[in-house]
Amino acid sequence: MAINSSIGVVTTRIQVEEIALHPAVVLASLAVLVCLILNLAGIILGVIGLILKNRKKVFAIIGTILSGAMILAFAGLIIAGIYMM
Repeated sequence: MAINSSIGVVTTRIQVEEIALHPAVVLASLAVLVCLILNLAGIILGVIGLILKNRKKVFAIIGTILSGAMILAFAGLIIAGIYMM
């Protein structure tokens, strides 16, 4: 949908499906999902690091903030994509 509206080249449903199944698009989509899973794991590990006693919490705080920011950015991109359709 975004390719069709921005470029105007894709006109048929078959062409849209060909682009959606292109290996580069599939690999990029999988990479985004893997990064999302890793950020979720980062938040979990950051919270565990914050809960532990007698530990320095600097890296746990930094990791939790960065992972949370990445997940918020991901959600923002999804919402922006939905509103662009």
